[in-house]
Amino acid sequence: MTRAGAVPLLVLPLLLAAGSVLATVWRLPEILAEPRFWAEEARVYFAHALSAPALDALLAPHQGYYSLVPNLATWLATLVPLERAPEITTAIALTVQALPALVAALGSGPWVDTPLKRTTAVLTVLLVGAAGELHATTICSQFHLAVLAAVIYLDTETPPLPLRQTTYGLLLILCGLTGVQAIMLLPLFAWRWWLWGRRFDTFALAILTASLAVQSTAVMIAPGEIDRFGLGDDVAGSLANAAEGLVKGLLIYPVAGDLGPKTLEQPLGPVVFAISALGVISAVVAQLVLLRYGPWRPLILAAWCVAILSFAAFRRMAGGERYLELSSVLIVIAIARLAFDAGRHRAVRGIAVTALACALLVNAWLYLPRLSGVYDPSWPVWSKEIARWRAGDLPEPRIHPQWGGVAWTVTLPEAVK
Repeated sequence: MTRAGAVPLLVLPLLLAAGSVLATVWRLPEILAEPRFWAEEARVYFAHALSAPALDALLAPHQGYYSLVPNLATWLATLVPLERAPEITTAIALTVQALPALVAALGSGPWVDTPLKRTTAVLTVLLVGAAGELHATTICSQFHLAVLAAVIYLDTETPPLPLRQTTYGLLLILCGLTGVQAIMLLPLFAWRWWLWGRRFDTFALAILTASLAVQSTAVMIAPGEIDRFGLGDDVAGSLANAAEGLVKGLLIYPVAGDLGPKTLEQPLGPVVFAISALGVISAVVAQLVLLRYGPWRPLILAAWCVAILSFAAFRRMAGGERYLELSSVLIVIAIARLAFDAGRHRAVRGIAVTALACALLVNAWLYLPRLSGVYDPSWPVWSKEIARWRAGDLPEPRIHPQWGGVAWTVTLPEAVK
């Protein structure tokens, strides 16, 4: 290929990479001016990092598992003035959040081997399942990194070059040590290793297996808040609710998010609702086709496995819709593979194209509104809270969120006052 021919091939990946970063950062520009801590990010991780030795702060398991990114980010936040601490965690959270779309934009695998495929992949990773609570907080970095592990799996369908292989290996280490969902993809890598025995799959399998051992140890030595996710007295009702949530999460959420009757009251609501209904029906048919005929059946099975395991670990899905990001992305990517398969019957491809287009349109429409429940400009500003705390006007600084009936605060040691 001539140099003149190579330049246009580089333009789209770079534009998509830059666009995905901008879309991530400017989704909520207010927190660039006023960075904030979110829930356990301050109450658990930062508070511990302030009072613990560095090694303990970096290695301590919290919430029943080990999570490297929030441990590292909150420890780094202790090295700057207290008023500026959320600047560190917010910057790291946004960087991690942008990684899956960046890797998709700059990928080299067959799933992104045409401009349309590459653009679709980036939009899917950026938009699908992008719950508001996932945005710009290190305690949710684990979910973005689980998506990153899936992107790495897809991009290594053909053996990567040595430098890319090393980079992906390091990223997989970060994924496996920052939560549990990325490790749920271990069967995908194991299946491909069993079929082909490729070097990278061996490498990835070893990383995720070691990560599983670390997380299993963390669970044993630091059990999580199990009672918070208990079934309660009404076991049958809890199981029924979990089953209903699982079905909605796998058949509706990837395409339509959490759209409901209130959607009809919003501008363009009826139109979006109609698109959502068409997309959900098409996506269900497309999933059935994929399950019956493959060859991307493993992606659908992995999506269902991740969702089921997440429900089993957090009964009644007490953790919220953020646990559905990975399964949603996998489902839409599998449908995209079907849509781009020129060897399929025209009707089958038409159904997949319809589902894919509807999913991207609806999730794009939801991209900003999803933040409405997880950010309010009237909520506390960290630097002002610290000033009031130091002046003795507050017993504890308030942090985000400040939902009705729930006032999140953080206990800080007197030594940093």
